[in-house]
Amino acid sequence: MKTRASSPPLHVHVDESTPVHVHVKKSQRTSPSKAAQVSIVIYSSGSQTGVSLKLPSVSDTGDLRLTLYQYKTCPFCSKVRAFLDYHGLPYDVVEVNPVMRKEIQFSQYRKVPILLADDGETLQLNDSSVISSAIKTYMISKDKNLKQILSYYPEMKYKDEKGKEVTEYSNKYWVMLGEQEVEEHYPSKESMK
Repeated sequence: MKTRASSPPLHVHVDESTPVHVHVKKSQRTSPSKAAQVSIVIYSSGSQTGVSLKLPSVSDTGDLRLTLYQYKTCPFCSKVRAFLDYHGLPYDVVEVNPVMRKEIQFSQYRKVPILLADDGETLQLNDSSVISSAIKTYMISKDKNLKQILSYYPEMKYKDEKGKEVTEYSNKYWVMLGEQEVEEHYPSKESMK
């Protein structure tokens, strides 16, 4: 493993056959003490799969705990990771085996990303756009819990021309705010763009 003098300390658990390549960048918004809290734990033994990445918190989202089920190379998973990282939200990552998908057997939704969000009640968020929009709404809306916010993104199922069941979500590209929240966060029409 390459190390640099300016890098924060890392603690990595791997077996001998697991290649690891890690880059940790300190953001301008993260203090050195927060950047040093990054820990990476990679393990998979038999049917047991563990958290493979933990990131520190920069944003204040209360007691919201997030777990992202993903494929490392999935562009939609990358979109969710970029969103969570940009906002400094702490989350755990569980790598899903793309063939067996044992890690997401708990879900009827068979795609990734899946985000489990717990703010007192564990809820499953599907679709990268719904995840980003719902979590951003949650961050802004201080008087709504995540279950209320998810009701703004109803699931619609239908069968396509080949007879395959398709799931879509209403409002998935929108942050759902009340008028007072809009005025607080977007005081002019120009800031909404």
